[in-house]
Amino acid sequence: MDIWKWTRNLPIRSRLLYGYLMVFLLVVFIGNTIIYYYFLTTISRSTKLELSNNTLSIRTTIEAAAKASLTNQLRIVAERNLEIVTSIYKEDLKEKEAKERAAKILTSQSIGQSGFLYVVNSLGNVQVHSDAQLIGKIIPDQDVIFERRQRKFGYLEYKKYDQDESVPRIKALYMTYFGPWDWIISATIDKSELSNFLDINGLRRAILANQTGKTGTPFVIDSKGNLVIHSRREGQNVSNELESDRKNLISEMITNQSGRMLISWQSPGEHDAEDLLIYYDYIPE
Repeated sequence: MDIWKWTRNLPIRSRLLYGYLMVFLLVVFIGNTIIYYYFLTTISRSTKLELSNNTLSIRTTIEAAAKASLTNQLRIVAERNLEIVTSIYKEDLKEKEAKERAAKILTSQSIGQSGFLYVVNSLGNVQVHSDAQLIGKIIPDQDVIFERRQRKFGYLEYKKYDQDESVPRIKALYMTYFGPWDWIISATIDKSELSNFLDINGLRRAILANQTGKTGTPFVIDSKGNLVIHSRREGQNVSNELESDRKNLISEMITNQSGRMLISWQSPGEHDAEDLLIYYDYIPE
């Protein structure tokens, strides 16, 4: 049937009715399309914002937990050795002999792989150190000396420059004070060992609670591709799965420090790869 001929044969009233109906349906269709894409964009923006906020929250949680744990460990070591020094001081020994005994005990200890104990006085002169050549010398970092003289107790961080290193190492230190000998007993360690002091079980609960939507999965991965924290695959290495077009995505994360990437990730045992939007933040320590 010729639709135009059929339309022309309709009464004017019917033609107007059908015309208005067509315009109405067209307006509804266009309106619904606009609303759909508006909500789609809004939801996408909201999801991305939530992912970004959750990533920042996870980083903050890890850093706060690690610092608290590291501070506590160094404090325990420093205060325990303060008790040892106090006990030796109370013995019936000459001061020189007592100091030598205390120094021997302090320098025999290690903290992690890089940590150790040493002692300076209020002027910054080294009193006890595993490197005998440093005894009596002044620590060159004036900011550290000033802060120690002011506080004598507590946690601080500082940069240490070695002759064969162009990039400084960040050191964490907890100090306590033994007044009779003017000894600031310091327990120090490279902050790069921060991960060794983490309470993984406590962190796991806090991090996995930061889920985004129904499919969002928070996870923590190290620079070697090991999943440190993950809801299903913790402890597995996924470095091969995170390579796209011969580009190592983990290296990209480390280089960029923070950002987002859209990747195609196919897990072992799965036939199809899935597109994942990943927001990430890098903690060097």
